[in-house]
Amino acid sequence: MSLVPHLAAVARLRGQPTAGIVELVVGEADADQDAAELRAEREWFAAECEALAVRLAADWGPPRLVDLLPVLEQRLSGDPVDEPLRSLCDHGVRSLRAWTPHGRFVALGIGRAGPHLPYRLLAAAGEEPR
Repeated sequence: MSLVPHLAAVARLRGQPTAGIVELVVGEADADQDAAELRAEREWFAAECEALAVRLAADWGPPRLVDLLPVLEQRLSGDPVDEPLRSLCDHGVRSLRAWTPHGRFVALGIGRAGPHLPYRLLAAAGEEPR
């Protein structure tokens, strides 16, 4: 798959004045997938995310890894969570590769909001999370 559309989407998102997320790739929801098919799909999404991260790292340096489990726990306890992290948690993203080029937070993650929902490769941008 060509990274050019993904890079363009990340650039547009990064240029927006507000926080947001964009779906770069959406898998197929199939309730009949067996464990091997799900694993293969997850591995494909991981490879796509890694390829895009490598390309972004060429411009911005290596990403830092961000664990969203504490953010999800904060969200579930009713504490406020700022965007784009709130939406990423809602999409089932549990970890991110993140950069802060020119002071703007940019991240990539893979989410799956439920067992019968598709995987999604997501990009997010916003203010640096607190």
